[in-house]
Amino acid sequence: MYYANTKFDAAAIGFDDQFIYEELDLEHAFRQLPTEQILNDEALVAFKEWQTMTGKIEY
Repeated sequence: MYYANTKFDAAAIGFDDQFIYEELDLEHAFRQLPTEQILNDEALVAFKEWQTMTGKIEY
């Protein structure tokens, strides 16, 4: 993985995603940012495919 700027560099110019990270840590009822889970069944299919895939590079 290569990268140039840190999340702190991004925050310094107004691209601060910390609010989103904090929102995701909260229960849905306490979030200020409206969230809705969609397509869960379809997404689980992709996860199951990943689980059984050979030759993948795990992280």
